[in-house]
Amino acid sequence: MRGNIRLAAAAAMLVVCASPALAQEAPSQQPRAVALTFQIDNDYFTNADYHYTNGLRFSYMPANPWPVVDRLADVLLLPPAFLVGLAPDAERRISYILGQSMFTPNNINDDRLIVEERPYAAWLYAGVALHRISRRTPDSVELDVGVVGPSALGRPVQTEWHEVIGVGKPQGWDNQLADEPGVLLTFERKIRHGSEAALRNPALSMDWLTSFGAAVGNVYVLADAGALIRVGQRMPPDFGPPRIKPTLSGADYAPYLAPGEFAWYGFAGANLRAVARDVFLDGNTRNPSHHVDSKPFVAEVQAGFAAFYGPVRLTYMFVYRSREYSQQDGADRFGGFSATPRF
Repeated sequence: MRGNIRLAAAAAMLVVCASPALAQEAPSQQPRAVALTFQIDNDYFTNADYHYTNGLRFSYMPANPWPVVDRLADVLLLPPAFLVGLAPDAERRISYILGQSMFTPNNINDDRLIVEERPYAAWLYAGVALHRISRRTPDSVELDVGVVGPSALGRPVQTEWHEVIGVGKPQGWDNQLADEPGVLLTFERKIRHGSEAALRNPALSMDWLTSFGAAVGNVYVLADAGALIRVGQRMPPDFGPPRIKPTLSGADYAPYLAPGEFAWYGFAGANLRAVARDVFLDGNTRNPSHHVDSKPFVAEVQAGFAAFYGPVRLTYMFVYRSREYSQQDGADRFGGFSATPRF
């Protein structure tokens, strides 16, 4: 019953958020280029070491995808796009993704199972994402396939990292979730609001973005909505900083600036997600495992800075995340860094 209520809440949020979008504009006529994006989330940035403790994600967006990508993007993005407004002249792009996320309880110095705290867990995955990018709106659909459990290599990665930074080794990885294949399908949309005159303005200017999405699979079942404000100079028309799921991301796409050209913006935002399933809290899908009483709604606030120099975008943010399970002792905080060079 509880799972059905939470699933209904997630579906309701998606329906509420799926309002008609603004009229779309043709994408900017910027040169196509290869875009590489490297992201890292880590609680080390905030002097913590627990819960969502580390996330890594690498994506590769080729300059000229195969012609079949246009057709696939139309087929896969057309049904959800009809709900929220279609951008027929949008540019079609594809991303190839490799990532890993790790989760631990609060006390990593105890080798026993700590039943009142979240399980040790890791998620290693590869994915592909299709994008339709217009001037004001990117739509993305992403399929990630991987593994949750020891084969996701959480223990060796965290152990080696702790040796590098000179802190004690985690002791409880013997209690992590068991191996199971993971599949996650997500859809997300962002909408830019405000005057186009705010973009590339040498004076201080502002715009804002709203976003929503949904995910389904044995890793997560959720719906998500949020908003972001940007304030800066010569702001390129990107869609905010990239994020590692389950949070709504910005975009692997980053606008191209001329060599030597500099731009920047500060940003602040918030989002709310309704969660029907989170394998890292609810435990393994088929077999009994350690789990905790997860919360149906999770909120986040974020603030940070983005800088552009020529074809390179760098971002840093601080994230504050509300409690994800009932027994959790306080909210979480972590930092996130990303680098996106274009060639």
